[in-house]
Amino acid sequence: ARFVRGPLETEISSAEIIAGIKVPRYSKAARFGYQKICRKEGEFADAIAAVAHDPERNLFRMAVSTTVGAPLVLEATAPFKTGELADRLASAGGPQDPFERRLRLAAMQRALAEAAP
Repeated sequence: ARFVRGPLETEISSAEIIAGIKVPRYSKAARFGYQKICRKEGEFADAIAAVAHDPERNLFRMAVSTTVGAPLVLEATAPFKTGELADRLASAGGPQDPFERRLRLAAMQRALAEAAP
């Protein structure tokens, strides 16, 4: 959540290199979802959302972003209900612009649906 500061921008300095990445092992019950909204295929995303849900580990994590600003990471022990998404986005400091907010919500809803069992 703190590593990516924005599009093509990270916390790593020019004097540092990444030596490794640790990815936790998910259970067989884990589900994932990913959605990207863009005008043309291959372009930078206007909105993007990724979901990881592992019910055996009580883990639910959703990252959401656009081509502007840092991504938001939302965490819980169970998936959010679709009706909760707008409130979760707002409480995490989501965009104030109505268009940007709708784009992120659409990506979040689609990623959540893709990760559903």
